[in-house]
Amino acid sequence: MRIITASLALLLFVGCTSGLLTNEATEQVDKAKTLQLELELRNAAQAQEQFYAIQGTYTTDIGALNLNPVPEVALTITVPAADQYCIQAVHSSLGEDHPWHVSKADPSPVEGPC
Repeated sequence: MRIITASLALLLFVGCTSGLLTNEATEQVDKAKTLQLELELRNAAQAQEQFYAIQGTYTTDIGALNLNPVPEVALTITVPAADQYCIQAVHSSLGEDHPWHVSKADPSPVEGPC
């Protein structure tokens, strides 16, 4: 009976530990996806500033910025005025309800929509 109890306790311990590792691994994967969003947003903001330097206005056309974001990241640009912009990014694995953005007013990527 002691062997069965000890074995059961060991199985429970391993099960709980592996669950923690799974949560930890999931958190690391989500963090990597968030870093990917931030990188794509920084690249897009830099390209938007280069476009402005040449054209004298910002664009809503991602194609005009000659960007090649990873397929998992969708970028959307809004331009409330010729001298302003906001670029929003969503990672397909994180879902539409986890957007990040950069703007002329706040060039560092932040969580939330434009």
